[in-house]
Amino acid sequence: MYHNYFYLRQLAPAINEKISGLQFLSCFSQNKDEIVLGFANQHTQCFILANFASQIGLLEIKSDFSRAKKNSVDLFQALIGLKVKQVGVFQNERSFFIDFSHDYRMIFKMHGSRCNLISSKKNKILDIFRHNLPNDLNLDVAGLDVNIDLSFDQFESCQGDLLTFNPTLGKEVRGTLNDEGYQSASIDTKWKLYNSIINVLTTNYPLVYKDQSEKPFLLLWQVEDEKYLTLPTSLIQIISFFEQLHIIIMSANYKSSYLTK
Repeated sequence: MYHNYFYLRQLAPAINEKISGLQFLSCFSQNKDEIVLGFANQHTQCFILANFASQIGLLEIKSDFSRAKKNSVDLFQALIGLKVKQVGVFQNERSFFIDFSHDYRMIFKMHGSRCNLISSKKNKILDIFRHNLPNDLNLDVAGLDVNIDLSFDQFESCQGDLLTFNPTLGKEVRGTLNDEGYQSASIDTKWKLYNSIINVLTTNYPLVYKDQSEKPFLLLWQVEDEKYLTLPTSLIQIISFFEQLHIIIMSANYKSSYLTK
């Protein structure tokens, strides 16, 4: 669920607290599908590590990072030296952005195996990180904010079909509603169930669980009788915690002693 719109709604302001007002001082890659963005001022620094490998697509936030002396390449140099104005999320879209001075923008497209980092100026694409996704060069930046009619009248006209009414929910949310009897419920009950899950998605912190193969995953609601992982205290710490565990799993070195009930 770490690519879900409702998760990104929490992620963007958390990153904004870390880097708003800082200068963009470094951007480089030293591993395939991984990119590091460095921000700093006289008093603090912050690094965003993005792993866009097709099976991962995760972000980690660090206060320090040591660049390798060899085999690294500078990227997005047109934005180096610019000041961060704000970090925000596009409306009803699985992407967020960093706005810089002089109308520059960095877009984090968090679309599963098609994650990418895209730079633009005044809605014109300048460059992309993963060049094996050439369609991103034609991305309609101005159209990334998506307006959806979320009124009851529209809900009723869709007969409560969630994929039609609000496609931003994602399969995990739809699956949870179906487990609560959504499909067989009356239209009024469906509306109540929908608004109940929206309240959860917009107010809850993410929880880190593990599946049957010991692989960690994120949810924005609590699941009974499921094992969950010990959580840090802030969203930024949760992001880094989850990222580290996921990478360990992908390397087949995960230690089940991290688990708790």
